[in-house]
Amino acid sequence: MILHLLRSSPFTTLDIGQSLALMDQDDGLLLMQDAVYAIQGQGQSWFEQLQQRQGIYILKEDMQARGLSHCPGFIEQVDYSKFVTLTLTFDQVVTW
Repeated sequence: MILHLLRSSPFTTLDIGQSLALMDQDDGLLLMQDAVYAIQGQGQSWFEQLQQRQGIYILKEDMQARGLSHCPGFIEQVDYSKFVTLTLTFDQVVTW
């Protein structure tokens, strides 16, 4: 089980669809830094892929720092403490 940390905005150079294709079903995905903008991706094909996955997390503090307040229900908001717990729960951590 791998926890994937996405840091770049999916509206720039990051191909979030490609990242999702490389993930196994039991892997987790944490949106952090500019990747939190992914919650604004309704209508994008990769957004539908996100909705179909389990284990999608978003760092609350990064959302707040970017003025984002609404988070879709399929994404679990986590704080730094829960972030640390997630890194210990998964076997590996990969940063994109």
